[in-house]
Amino acid sequence: MIRRIVRLHLKDKADASGIVDKCMADFPGYPGVKAVAAGEAVGADSPEVVLFVDFENMEAVEAYRVYPAHRALVDVFLKPKLTNVEILNVELDQVLRQTNPG
Repeated sequence: MIRRIVRLHLKDKADASGIVDKCMADFPGYPGVKAVAAGEAVGADSPEVVLFVDFENMEAVEAYRVYPAHRALVDVFLKPKLTNVEILNVELDQVLRQTNPG
């Protein structure tokens, strides 16, 4: 599994909740997306939104990257609101799901 971690550095903190809402609404419909989580970074030096998007493999990531609706989201909706973007793809061999018994 590939987990894509995206840090969106915002020009204006006021845009954060709208970006989270838009990504959470749109991403589940994109090809190859298995799961998505998004939220505002806590304690960051500048306003940030962080996205976690899970894919089966890198081929699925590439299909998502060029998907027209994703390109429109990035180019039209996000880019005007951002100062910088950092992206990291991580291959997860194992995912541990732990619950707190207390």
